[in-house]
Amino acid sequence: MKRISLYLKMRVLGALEYAPDNSLVARYKAVSQMTFKDEDGKPHQFTWRTIQTWWYYYRRHGITEPPQRADKGTMRKVSPEFLLEVIEKLLPSFHGNRPRLPRPHRTGPPTTRANRPKHLPPKGQPIRPPQTLQPRADQAPASLRQSPRQRNVAS
Repeated sequence: MKRISLYLKMRVLGALEYAPDNSLVARYKAVSQMTFKDEDGKPHQFTWRTIQTWWYYYRRHGITEPPQRADKGTMRKVSPEFLLEVIEKLLPSFHGNRPRLPRPHRTGPPTTRANRPKHLPPKGQPIRPPQTLQPRADQAPASLRQSPRQRNVAS
Protein backbone atom coordinates (compact mmCIF):
# COMPACT_ATOMS: atom_id res chain seq x y z
CA MET A 1 0.00 0.00 0.00
CA LYS A 2 1.40 3.37 -0.99
CA ARG A 3 1.88 5.95 1.73
CA ILE A 4 -0.14 9.13 1.43
CA SER A 5 2.08 12.12 0.65
CA LEU A 6 2.44 15.06 3.01
CA TYR A 7 1.06 17.29 0.24
CA LEU A 8 -2.23 15.35 0.15
CA LYS A 9 -2.47 15.22 3.93
CA MET A 10 -2.06 19.00 4.12
CA ARG A 11 -4.78 19.47 1.50
CA VAL A 12 -7.13 17.33 3.63
CA LEU A 13 -6.21 19.21 6.81
CA GLY A 14 -6.63 22.53 5.00
CA ALA A 15 -10.16 21.51 4.07
CA LEU A 16 -10.91 21.15 7.80
CA GLU A 17 -10.46 24.90 8.21
CA TYR A 18 -13.18 25.63 5.64
CA ALA A 19 -15.60 22.88 6.71
CA PRO A 20 -19.05 24.29 7.53
CA ASP A 21 -19.67 23.14 11.14
CA ASN A 22 -18.29 24.41 14.44
CA SER A 23 -17.49 21.11 16.14
CA LEU A 24 -14.37 19.23 15.11
CA VAL A 25 -16.13 15.86 14.79
CA ALA A 26 -18.70 17.38 12.42
CA ARG A 27 -15.87 18.93 10.40
CA TYR A 28 -14.02 15.58 10.25
CA LYS A 29 -17.16 13.89 8.97
CA ALA A 30 -17.82 16.63 6.42
CA VAL A 31 -14.27 16.41 5.05
CA SER A 32 -14.46 12.60 5.00
CA GLN A 33 -17.24 12.90 2.40
CA MET A 34 -14.93 14.83 0.05
CA THR A 35 -12.68 13.25 -2.57
CA PHE A 36 -9.09 14.46 -2.92
CA LYS A 37 -6.74 13.82 -5.83
CA ASP A 38 -3.06 13.10 -5.26
CA GLU A 39 -0.14 14.27 -7.42
CA ASP A 40 -0.84 11.53 -9.97
CA GLY A 41 -4.52 12.46 -10.24
CA LYS A 42 -5.68 9.35 -8.36
CA PRO A 43 -8.78 10.07 -6.20
CA HIS A 44 -8.67 9.34 -2.46
CA GLN A 45 -11.32 9.45 0.22
CA PHE A 46 -10.45 9.10 3.92
CA THR A 47 -12.46 8.10 6.98
CA TRP A 48 -13.18 10.72 9.57
CA ARG A 49 -11.09 8.77 12.09
CA THR A 50 -8.03 8.90 9.80
CA ILE A 51 -8.48 12.65 9.37
CA GLN A 52 -8.78 13.04 13.14
CA THR A 53 -5.51 11.12 13.64
CA TRP A 54 -3.73 13.30 11.08
CA TRP A 55 -5.04 16.48 12.73
CA TYR A 56 -3.95 15.31 16.18
CA TYR A 57 -0.47 14.43 14.91
CA TYR A 58 -0.20 17.75 13.00
CA ARG A 59 -1.10 19.75 16.13
CA ARG A 60 1.48 17.87 18.24
CA HIS A 61 4.37 17.57 15.78
CA GLY A 62 3.76 19.85 12.81
CA ILE A 63 4.42 18.88 9.21
CA THR A 64 6.74 15.90 9.50
CA GLU A 65 6.81 12.30 8.44
CA PRO A 66 5.11 9.95 10.87
CA PRO A 67 7.46 8.39 13.42
CA GLN A 68 9.18 5.10 12.65
CA ARG A 69 8.22 2.03 14.63
CA ALA A 70 10.42 1.39 17.64
CA ASP A 71 10.52 -2.36 16.89
CA LYS A 72 11.31 -1.99 13.19
CA GLY A 73 13.70 -4.70 12.02
CA THR A 74 13.37 -6.84 15.14
CA MET A 75 11.54 -10.14 15.50
CA ARG A 76 8.21 -9.80 17.19
CA LYS A 77 7.56 -13.53 17.55
CA VAL A 78 8.67 -15.44 20.62
CA SER A 79 11.24 -18.14 20.04
CA PRO A 80 10.34 -21.65 21.25
CA GLU A 81 13.45 -21.77 23.48
CA PHE A 82 12.47 -18.57 25.27
CA LEU A 83 8.90 -19.80 25.71
CA LEU A 84 10.12 -23.10 27.20
CA GLU A 85 12.37 -21.20 29.59
CA VAL A 86 9.51 -19.02 30.81
CA ILE A 87 7.19 -22.02 31.29
CA GLU A 88 9.85 -23.88 33.29
CA LYS A 89 10.34 -20.83 35.52
CA LEU A 90 6.62 -20.41 36.19
CA LEU A 91 5.66 -24.08 36.55
CA PRO A 92 6.86 -24.45 40.18
CA SER A 93 4.69 -21.50 41.24
CA PHE A 94 1.54 -23.38 40.25
CA HIS A 95 -0.01 -25.56 42.93
CA GLY A 96 -1.79 -28.79 42.25
CA ASN A 97 -5.12 -27.09 42.94
CA ARG A 98 -6.83 -26.33 39.71
CA PRO A 99 -9.98 -24.27 39.76
CA ARG A 100 -13.01 -26.49 39.42
CA LEU A 101 -15.08 -25.95 36.34
CA PRO A 102 -18.82 -25.75 36.89
CA ARG A 103 -20.51 -29.01 36.01
CA PRO A 104 -23.55 -28.79 33.79
CA HIS A 105 -26.76 -29.71 35.55
CA ARG A 106 -30.40 -29.75 34.79
CA THR A 107 -32.55 -26.90 35.93
CA GLY A 108 -35.95 -27.51 37.38
CA PRO A 109 -37.50 -30.61 38.88
CA PRO A 110 -37.02 -34.02 37.25
CA THR A 111 -39.70 -35.09 34.82
CA THR A 112 -42.18 -37.46 36.44
CA ARG A 113 -45.54 -38.82 35.43
CA ALA A 114 -47.25 -36.09 37.43
CA ASN A 115 -45.48 -33.12 35.78
CA ARG A 116 -45.11 -34.58 32.26
CA PRO A 117 -46.32 -32.09 29.62
CA LYS A 118 -49.92 -32.78 28.58
CA HIS A 119 -49.26 -32.50 24.84
CA LEU A 120 -46.91 -35.50 24.86
CA PRO A 121 -48.28 -39.07 24.56
CA PRO A 122 -47.75 -41.47 27.45
CA LYS A 123 -44.23 -42.83 27.78
CA GLY A 124 -43.50 -45.61 25.30
CA GLN A 125 -46.10 -44.58 22.68
CA PRO A 126 -44.84 -43.04 19.44
CA ILE A 127 -45.51 -39.39 18.73
CA ARG A 128 -48.00 -39.14 15.86
CA PRO A 129 -47.75 -36.35 13.31
CA PRO A 130 -50.42 -33.65 13.53
CA GLN A 131 -53.70 -34.23 11.70
CA THR A 132 -53.82 -32.57 8.30
CA LEU A 133 -56.75 -31.04 6.49
CA GLN A 134 -56.58 -33.74 3.82
CA PRO A 135 -58.66 -36.83 4.57
CA ARG A 136 -56.91 -40.17 4.43
CA ALA A 137 -57.15 -41.99 1.11
CA ASP A 138 -59.54 -44.66 2.39
CA GLN A 139 -61.87 -42.00 3.87
CA ALA A 140 -61.99 -39.76 0.77
CA PRO A 141 -65.01 -39.82 -1.59
CA ALA A 142 -64.70 -42.22 -4.51
CA SER A 143 -64.39 -39.34 -7.01
CA LEU A 144 -61.23 -38.10 -5.26
CA ARG A 145 -59.70 -41.59 -4.95
CA GLN A 146 -59.47 -41.82 -8.73
CA SER A 147 -56.51 -40.37 -10.54
CA PRO A 148 -57.16 -37.28 -12.70
CA ARG A 149 -56.89 -39.42 -15.85
CA GLN A 150 -59.52 -41.88 -14.55
CA ARG A 151 -61.85 -39.01 -13.70
CA ASN A 152 -61.59 -37.60 -17.26
CA VAL A 153 -62.36 -41.02 -18.80
CA ALA A 154 -65.35 -41.55 -16.49
CA SER A 155 -66.96 -38.22 -17.38
